[in-house]
Amino acid sequence: MSSGSALTPERPGIITFIAWLLIIKSAMAAVTAVFALFGFFTDSTGLTDSQLLTVGVAEAVIAILLLWAGNSLLSGNKKARNFVGAVIGIRLVATAIVMLTHHQGGYLAVSFFGAAIGLLALYALFTDKNSEDYFEHNL
Repeated sequence: MSSGSALTPERPGIITFIAWLLIIKSAMAAVTAVFALFGFFTDSTGLTDSQLLTVGVAEAVIAILLLWAGNSLLSGNKKARNFVGAVIGIRLVATAIVMLTHHQGGYLAVSFFGAAIGLLALYALFTDKNSEDYFEHNL
């Protein structure tokens, strides 16, 4: 008897790692949304209630998108892979701008670390053979 794993490749560990990072970031965005919607940041930020409402709604939308992307990567959704790739690409451009404009101290170190993680994620999503096989066989 042969198992079905010969037909459908196993999900690479790096894809699982990226997906779980997205899910964790989704939970953090949801907590931020709840705090903003209930006005817990008014004293520490000086934002008005309408600004906090806007932040809360934006964070809630971000939390939903991150949760969708993480769960979709776990299921092998190609659209989620492209979405995550586009977001990482935008983030890499923003990171490059920060590295060019704030090229001292902690900003440079954090930006360099963020760029390295972004490049690793792009490699894992689009050029790794195991990832390609996984996304090709999961529609």
